Amino acid sequence: MKTEQKRIMVVEDNRLAATFLGDILEQAGYFVLKAESGLEALRLVQQGKIDLVLLDIVMPDMDGYEVVRQLRNDTRTNNTPIILLSSHQGTAEKVKGFELGADDYVTKPFVPAELLARVMAHLRRSRLTLSSSPLTGLPGNASIEDELIQKAGSSQPFAVLYIDMDNFKAFNDAYGFLQGDEMIRLLAHVLQQVMKQYGNHCDLVGHIGGDDFVVVTTPANVDNICQQTIAQFASLSKELYEAGSEELLPVTLSIAVVTNEYHQFADHWEIAQAAASLKQQAKSVPGNAYVRSTPATKTSGGKSVLIIDDDRLVSAVLQANFEQKGYNIVMVNSVLAAVHSMRTQQPDLVILDVILPGTSGFAFCRRLKANPGTKHIPVLMVSSTAAEEQALEAGADAFLAKPFNMKLLLHTAAQLLHIPAPMEAQESSD
Repeated sequence: MKTEQKRIMVVEDNRLAATFLGDILEQAGYFVLKAESGLEALRLVQQGKIDLVLLDIVMPDMDGYEVVRQLRNDTRTNNTPIILLSSHQGTAEKVKGFELGADDYVTKPFVPAELLARVMAHLRRSRLTLSSSPLTGLPGNASIEDELIQKAGSSQPFAVLYIDMDNFKAFNDAYGFLQGDEMIRLLAHVLQQVMKQYGNHCDLVGHIGGDDFVVVTTPANVDNICQQTIAQFASLSKELYEAGSEELLPVTLSIAVVTNEYHQFADHWEIAQAAASLKQQAKSVPGNAYVRSTPATKTSGGKSVLIIDDDRLVSAVLQANFEQKGYNIVMVNSVLAAVHSMRTQQPDLVILDVILPGTSGFAFCRRLKANPGTKHIPVLMVSSTAAEEQALEAGADAFLAKPFNMKLLLHTAAQLLHIPAPMEAQESSD
């Protein structure tokens, strides 16, 4: 099996044994450097990066133990995997090697397949260790890339969450990088706790760097993960602000969700590009937001719906049902956030709760209908109170009382958008 071209140094004074080892490794796709003594090995280290060392213990000028000691004292090789080779099978020799910093011990004569398996395992572990974020301890770019490559080549359903903090730079500037690091570690902790409860045991939580994170899971878990991450982070992050900092915009989360439910990705680059594009949509919405990739189906005609409701449960139910029909959904929890969202892109339909923080739904509806640029946008108002007459007076095109029948709501939305309603919705309205 051909592997990624890694540089492996074989330190062996027996030329026949060195040639045998070199042939095995080169056939497996590795680049091999050979040293016949400890001093020559240390000189080779000066000439370029070494990814792994296969080191015989018994050599004339400097034994393998001393080579291990010097390699571990060199910043260029202090993390390089070292596998000791020896014909000695005693425990004392192995213990001494491990105490000095060797990673493995292989007894001669060895089985080539087993040696290759050990080499591959140490190289893989080294890559993951070097990739891990020193700040959060989470898997880094190499692990994330490996996971995305695997997902892109799989037919199994997957979802990739690209999570970014909003207003983080302002927080970092105001409180300093140490407090900024605490904010990053807090999000890492929240993601790990949420994934334990709502994820799968094999899901990945990775740290790209800075305030960017990636989660790889399955589509069924997405809504719970996004909603719980936002809620827990919003609650816990308050402790990191000092008293009297109300003027500082809070650090919020923008989450882009890419799935292969409706689109097969050619490679991991396409997944990353789709996530980056969706993240920009999420960041255009003030406050916490997540945007999920959806299909543009004949049912919806790819229409966009802006949902304005501060009840997270209602919003989640609406989003799930509308996305199943192929609508593009943007969710916000206040009129202010809705105004900012509409500056970026006008929706084809607004679903508006009557009771909202700050300005009421009635006032916002009147503003929409009084503005020549937005008066054409249909508004479906919803409320748990008997407010139909007031909603229609404010300019709403339709009104439904909570708790509403979801089929009827979908049917009403389709009518407002002049889209042929699904059969089940038509039946529910009879």
